[in-house]
Amino acid sequence: MDPNYDYSHSFVSWLSPEPLNVPRMALRASCIIGRMGDSGHEYFLSCTCAGENMYVDSDIIQQPVAKFCLVASAAGEFMFEKTLAQSPWLLRMAHRAGESVPSHDGKNRTVSEVQVSLRRYSEVRALANDKEVVAAVMDNRMILGRTQFAAPRGGETMQVVCEYPVLTINVQPDRKTFQVDAGPILMLDFAIDHELDVALFRRAYLVYNSWDYAEYSLHMPVAGADAAPAHYAAPQPLPATRHELFVVEQI
Repeated sequence: MDPNYDYSHSFVSWLSPEPLNVPRMALRASCIIGRMGDSGHEYFLSCTCAGENMYVDSDIIQQPVAKFCLVASAAGEFMFEKTLAQSPWLLRMAHRAGESVPSHDGKNRTVSEVQVSLRRYSEVRALANDKEVVAAVMDNRMILGRTQFAAPRGGETMQVVCEYPVLTINVQPDRKTFQVDAGPILMLDFAIDHELDVALFRRAYLVYNSWDYAEYSLHMPVAGADAAPAHYAAPQPLPATRHELFVVEQI
């Protein structure tokens, strides 16, 4: 199936019953991982917000100031990620629905359910070549991207399919060339050891100007340790990849 998610009108919510509160965040990207030949499991990246104290009269923004985002699957795995203005700089907490999660005030909160609500464009069309990509950009059309590659995990080969809205793209109309700068998207870091697959993801920026090569930069501790400041760092190539671009024909 062609990628057709309308990310800005698709959402992830989760329920915390003590007392009941329902955060809702728009989606930014998605990724499917699975063994070669399998359908795999799909994960979604939320937009980013500020860490906040809920329903108080003042001091609403938490100290230290933090950026917060969520990675989740419809099957109930989720990971809260906080990037803080001071130590410990980066917090990543992966859980299953029904488990207790540490909170800013020191009181654990139970996430009883994770809900992913998806809206799809009714018609998209694959862009066949550079010329069509340039024409779609010059016509200010909405474009969706898909990047596929294989990655080793232990003794297995995993198939990875990243999908995302193309929010930033450069074109040279005379030369009929383009360069996509996609992000944040979801990218795997198989160097992470965790029982939950949701914990393998990091946010990333993906940049490419051909159909079979890309470079990406992961959001991670800059000095290689969880006690170091986090940023997008260490760009690296993503060889043996295949990109597809699609223009939205009908909302």
